[in-house]
Amino acid sequence: MAQGDQNLQNGDALEINLNIKTLETTMTNLLLTANRIQQSIDQMKHGELGATAFLHLTTASTNSTLIAAGPRTLHSVRIWNTAAATYYLKLYNKATAPNVGTDVPIMLLLLEGTAGGVTPTFGFDHPIAFTLGLGFGVTSGLPIADVGNAVTGIVLNFGYV
Repeated sequence: MAQGDQNLQNGDALEINLNIKTLETTMTNLLLTANRIQQSIDQMKHGELGATAFLHLTTASTNSTLIAAGPRTLHSVRIWNTAAATYYLKLYNKATAPNVGTDVPIMLLLLEGTAGGVTPTFGFDHPIAFTLGLGFGVTSGLPIADVGNAVTGIVLNFGYV
């Protein structure tokens, strides 16, 4: 083997080793970045990056309210119903305030009546997606078409992203 051929082979081997090291470093950095992105996604799904709070005190109406337009995820609802009567929280996937009694809710939550003021909390293992917007209404009856007014003073606390 000629001297020039051996030098060329040694140079090629060195270049290949450098390319492998560069490739290994690039792959490691990509994996670390992918892991950080996945952690951020998981934190957002579970509201760990800071859910937005929304407080509502009911009035003697159906309380048709748009919390936020655009894609949202609902992480929790905390309720304090000191009234003796039971009411129903109806959640809507809408970009505008819901037309309670006409629009169809995607979820109904029971606001059980109690004079003692029990505070139920609805936390979701998997946040509920609202693709258009997050809205709600509160009625005195369970049927979707019910438009019975809620009582004044039920406290609703929403945590959403």
